[in-house]
Amino acid sequence: MLLINKLKEKDSDNALVKLWENKRTHALICLVLWIIFLLLVALLISFSSEDVQNNSVTNESANDVITISDMKDKLLNYNFEYKYSILVNGEKIIYTGKYQNNENNGYKEDSLGLTKYLINSEGIYQINFDEKIEIVNLFDKINQNYLSIEYIFNIINGIEPTINEETNELYYNLENEKIIITTNENNIKSINIKSNNNDYLLEFYNIL
Repeated sequence: MLLINKLKEKDSDNALVKLWENKRTHALICLVLWIIFLLLVALLISFSSEDVQNNSVTNESANDVITISDMKDKLLNYNFEYKYSILVNGEKIIYTGKYQNNENNGYKEDSLGLTKYLINSEGIYQINFDEKIEIVNLFDKINQNYLSIEYIFNIINGIEPTINEETNELYYNLENEKIIITTNENNIKSINIKSNNNDYLLEFYNIL
């Protein structure tokens, strides 16, 4: 080594020179130097891997962010279960059911009792055991527009909501309606419409 040669030229009795020229200590010094070198290489690889992993996590998080627009689009696919609780003119009406394969199967509960229904591209039907009867009064007494997701999203389009980040709620104040949309990390959980002392609470479950 250049350093050893220079030390030897200056002082042939230098302790480091003698250790280096001794076969046993020479081998030991070489071993220690190799260990230090390998440790440095391992540390560099470790730091490099952590940087790659951190960047990967950051990129995944950025790519996985779901916006309210994404949630709206998902809901508009009409693949979910629902419960619509409506209070209109002092009367409570509840619709529960499921949208799937372009059909809406559910139950209406009001002061007259329980009605099982089916809504598809052909019409609106009451189901009595195996009998299917076309009906026209399933949505009597209520504003059917407030059960239409397209209608709701259209009337709030372009309106900047007030956001409560603690409760994940978006408040839309319109001229005749107050609309509150509640979300979780992935989906719209509910839409609440208040209009003329009437209340429409649309709750969504198992959204696909």
